[in-house]
Parts: sequence; structure tokens; C-alpha cells
Amino acid sequence: MSRSASLAEVRVTSPAPREVWRSLADSDPHTMPTQTPEWLDAVCDGGRYTDVSQLYEWPDGHRILVPLVRKRGVPPRLAVHGSWPVGWDIGGVLCAGGRISKEQAEAVVARLAGQSLRPTYFRPHPIHDDVWSAIIPTSARRNPRLVQTIDLRGGIDVVWKGFSDSKRKQIRRARRAELTVECDSTGRLLPVFERLYRRSVDRWAEQGRGPSWLTRLRVNRKYPSRRFQAVPRHLGSTCQVWVLWHKGNPATAMITLSHGAYTYAWHSAMDKNVSGPVHGQTYLHALAIERACEEGREFFHLGDTYPGTGVTRFKSTFGPIDYCSAGYWLPPSGPSMQPTR
Repeated sequence: MSRSASLAEVRVTSPAPREVWRSLADSDPHTMPTQTPEWLDAVCDGGRYTDVSQLYEWPDGHRILVPLVRKRGVPPRLAVHGSWPVGWDIGGVLCAGGRISKEQAEAVVARLAGQSLRPTYFRPHPIHDDVWSAIIPTSARRNPRLVQTIDLRGGIDVVWKGFSDSKRKQIRRARRAELTVECDSTGRLLPVFERLYRRSVDRWAEQGRGPSWLTRLRVNRKYPSRRFQAVPRHLGSTCQVWVLWHKGNPATAMITLSHGAYTYAWHSAMDKNVSGPVHGQTYLHALAIERACEEGREFFHLGDTYPGTGVTRFKSTFGPIDYCSAGYWLPPSGPSMQPTR
């Protein structure tokens, strides 16, 4: 079948039916927590975005779903679309069995590029980056990312051996310290996380090269309180807030998200003066990794970073697999396949 013929025969439905989305999320072995319908609800919480997700159906029955939103209050042809918007992590596609061909990827890109006069931001799963990087137009602007993921399939003993020697020593020292750890999925610990996160922002601002007020403004705009509140509200028990206390003081906090094979360390924060001496950040990550193994997860996703940063080096000591990937600003093109409704 030629590429043009395959495009003509693809049926696109938007927004994607919620029951189909759930089915594909459960049948795709690579589904991230950020690719679920609940994550869509979190993105749209507050009314800034609206659901324009797309379900692609081929004549042979193969289906692909693209999580997608656009800004409200703007005509569709002028609105910015995102899968997901920058700052909302991995979107990309879901497909039964996790399989996507070059022709199917081309159909998705053609549709996304033809829906607006503005560029569309597309952040695919790094596991499929070889497919997307080969067919994304050279005119697309790329946002390079490094994704670090720990393979849990060998069990906690194998994972432990993958930690660096210094990391294992830090964990042993932390176990001997006066530490208390709480893990909650009701939102009770969210205020503690937020306080530590804003302290972290202040620290990053003072350490940065630019004006500290500008760093605070940028980070707080990208990750406002309403986002940290929306995610637990919509993801429920699959979103867990961890807090590590040292002598009654909050030292480190982390939010993890889980779905299928993945646990995702979404955000972490700490009071360096309290957490640093007891290696709280390392210890809390180790506990979350151990919990993921106990739950039968296959991967612990450490999130996006940029190569060469201190955050990247910290994550590297847990022995992850590195995936070089990117987010893509797809340039607008002519009208493409119109969705059925």
C-alpha cells in the first residue's frame, strides 16, 4: 500500500473515545502514567486546555491513539496544540502491543502538522524515538532530552547491584540515621512537598547564572501550585507523595506516578541543609525503587534531564539506561485528514 493510499484510508476520531483510550493504555506495554486519560484530566484542570485527542484506525483494525490538547479560547486553526504542552511530560502515541510502523508514524505526523497554523509540540515516548526521529521533517525544531530509566525486571537484588558503590554506601548510612518515611496517596502530604519544592526553587535561583527573580518566575510559572494539586486529584491512588523526615524536620519529598509497567519519579524536592548530611534524596529514591519492584513494575522512570548536569549525574549513580530522545515542534502544513465526531 502506498503512503498516500494509507493516509486516505485512515479514519481519525477526535476527541478519542475514553473507553478506547483506557483499552489501549492497558494493552500498550510502554504506557507511561502521563499517557493515561487521568493525566489528560489533570492537564485540562483549570480550563486552560481542551481535549482534542485523536484515534487513528486503519482498515486492518490497527489503532493508534494520540493524547492531545489545545488552548481554549482560540480558534482551532490558530491554537497551539500539544502532546503534551511543554512541561507536561511524555505524550506521544499509544498502540496495542506497543508496535508502530514508519507508515503509521507518518500518518500521525501529517495529521498533527495539518491541524493548525501554529506549530504543534509532540513529545513521543523515548522507546519509539528511532521511529520518530527518522520521519520528523528536518524543518521541525527539536528539544533534545535525555531520559534515564532503571530496568527492574531482574528484581531488587539485581537493581541494587546496578547502583554505584558510593550510592550503596549512602543508602546504608541513611538506614542508620534517625529517619522517618511516609508515603501517602490521599494528598495529605502534598503541602509538605510544596514547601520543600519552593525552597528548592529558591536554592536553584541563587545558584543560577541569571537573575534569581527571573529563575523563580520561570520555574513557578512552569510548575505552579495548581499543577501539583491537579495531578493527585485526578490520578488518585496511582499518585503517591513521599516525605522523609529527619529528627522531626521534613528533609526530602518526592511524587511518584504509577501505571502498568512503569513507576515515574515525577518531581522531587529537598531542604539541602536537612537532607544532605543523611543522604535523604538518595534514600527516598531507593525506597521508591524498592516499592516499584514489590509491585511488579518493570521500569522506574527517572524523568527527563539534559546531559552533563548535576541532576543527570545523580540519576546515573542508580544504574539507569539512557535514552536520547527529543520533543518536536512540528511546523504547520496544509490541511490534512479531518476527524469524524
